Amino acid sequence: IRAEGGGGEKMAVNLSQALESGDFSRLPTLRPGDTIIVPGRPSEAAGGTIDMLGRSVVFVYGQVARPGVYPVEENSTLLQVLTQAGGATDQADLGKVRVLVRQGRGSSVARVDVEEHIRRGSPPDFPLHAGDTVVVPRRSGLWSNIWNGTTQFLTVTSGVVGFIYLIDWLRD
Repeated sequence: IRAEGGGGEKMAVNLSQALESGDFSRLPTLRPGDTIIVPGRPSEAAGGTIDMLGRSVVFVYGQVARPGVYPVEENSTLLQVLTQAGGATDQADLGKVRVLVRQGRGSSVARVDVEEHIRRGSPPDFPLHAGDTVVVPRRSGLWSNIWNGTTQFLTVTSGVVGFIYLIDWLRD
């Protein structure tokens, strides 16, 4: 793992060693603005697949409950990986899910209409392979934009009201 601090300081950390020994005293203290980079490494034994800690993985981004890196087996499907990621959020546009399929040194993009599969009652059996990336976009449209704007406004307003209440309370 490589940690990059807000001040530009970079350091390499052997997390595997810390986990195995149980000695966390050499791990850095993280602060807001720090970045942690966990590099994947090509596995020669698996023919150049992407793996982390010896497991083949895919990357899941966007409107899912837990975006991140997930292990895949040889016969893993899109629905299985979306389930591992905690499912779609209420803002997800399941009609426009994109899968960046790794092909050698390049990739191609497949669009999967998961919403249509759900409507028909047939799960999308889109196969995923190590190194693929799943992107679940945010739903767009008039009502979605109105809802997002309203929730943002209410969040800011409640924060301001709470701050004013706190100041008033401190004056007393």
